Amino acid sequence: MWDSNTKLTIYFQHKEFKGEKEIMTFFSDWLNIFPGIALLVFMFRENKLGAILYGCMIMFIVSLNSLLKNMYHQARPFWTEEDIKGLQCNKEFGKPSGHAMQSSLMCFLLPCILFPAVWRDQENVKYPKILRAISIAIIVIWTFVTGLSRVFFGAHTFGQVLLGWVYSGYVMINYMTYVHEKLIKYFKTCLATGGPGIGRRTIYVSTIVTFIWIMISYLFYSLNRNEILINNGEVEMWLNAMLRKCASQTNPYKFKSASVLQNNCFNNSFQILFIYFLLLGTKICGGTYDEDKFYQNYAKLKWSLKVFRVVVLLVLLLIVEPFVFFIVTEHLSAVILFQTIPICFFGGFVLTYFYSKSLFYLGLNIQGDFLNAESRVISTKIHANGV
Repeated sequence: MWDSNTKLTIYFQHKEFKGEKEIMTFFSDWLNIFPGIALLVFMFRENKLGAILYGCMIMFIVSLNSLLKNMYHQARPFWTEEDIKGLQCNKEFGKPSGHAMQSSLMCFLLPCILFPAVWRDQENVKYPKILRAISIAIIVIWTFVTGLSRVFFGAHTFGQVLLGWVYSGYVMINYMTYVHEKLIKYFKTCLATGGPGIGRRTIYVSTIVTFIWIMISYLFYSLNRNEILINNGEVEMWLNAMLRKCASQTNPYKFKSASVLQNNCFNNSFQILFIYFLLLGTKICGGTYDEDKFYQNYAKLKWSLKVFRVVVLLVLLLIVEPFVFFIVTEHLSAVILFQTIPICFFGGFVLTYFYSKSLFYLGLNIQGDFLNAESRVISTKIHANGV
């Protein structure tokens, strides 16, 4: 399988047509548009629970992929095959493909969770058949081309891509079959006016599950760090290949550098904390949510007030920016403690606690708002469009 992939990748790279690299780069790099769509749904639509659960699934699949990569600890093709170029120089392990897992999950769950009418008619929404066919075609093509691009770039074997699709498909099928509707029902019940709220038991269980997840991830990180699953000769060869083939890399990485191999994977496995902090922020906030009331009142709101609400969220999200761009170090502990964990914390709490409280104190919240404080809301009769 590895030899067949080597021949396939070399063929793709030697037979590259004009514009092919740009096309592959578009599909590979523009995956970030999907979390952006979820953020837009959260800001403007009533399906806020769906947007949050979609974001949680993205962070879960990122964390799962990182854990699996440390378990398999398999090299990328351009690390080991001299004739394969490193057109995109990812530096963590290659199996299974993270792009394959993320693209398939994000593409297929987007309509399932955020726009279910794409798959089947809903009570108040029906799409024309042609639009439905186009949407499904885009989903399938984007997923396939993203996987193909990873082979073209020399970042993955086709087997690594295929395994990524298998894992992602398994997660999606089980989530949509057994989990999603139960979660929606649970949160709607807890957040209803007069509802019980998120229970302490839920927080305790999520704390234990998150801790166990991190400990399992640490186990496989340690096995790789102590060269029990990998050997020093392989590591040196991989690091040298990165230095030689990656044009953007000017200095050699060390085995303990946070950006490479098991260190990168262990750091990314902490993305699971985003889900935990979302849940914790929802618990601490203690607000309510009513989709129908929000839909009715938001439609009556002046556009100027809608813009103010968006500005408030975007300003709050800027809290995360310093941790993204100004924490530059190759010390793994520093990256986890001062970048990854704060980003997950503020990301989770901004969407739950900070945003809802800011709308409350600024007098911008409306009846039915997500995690709304009912005692102080905008009167939509006064602030309705056209008034």
